[in-house]
Amino acid sequence: MRLNAKSIFSILVIAIGLIFYIFWSITYNIWFDIGIYSVTIIFVASGVFGLLISQTKEKE
Repeated sequence: MRLNAKSIFSILVIAIGLIFYIFWSITYNIWFDIGIYSVTIIFVASGVFGLLISQTKEKE
């Protein structure tokens, strides 16, 4: 796995999504909420997609 700026940013986006879900759930004691899932999945999916894009080799 190559670590570049895009990879690091993608990992941070995934971490932000997971931290947001855990923080919100602990704060409001709501572990099963479609709204929180919606926000979390946007962060996590964007991070995973960014990791996939950053790991592909560019054609020269």
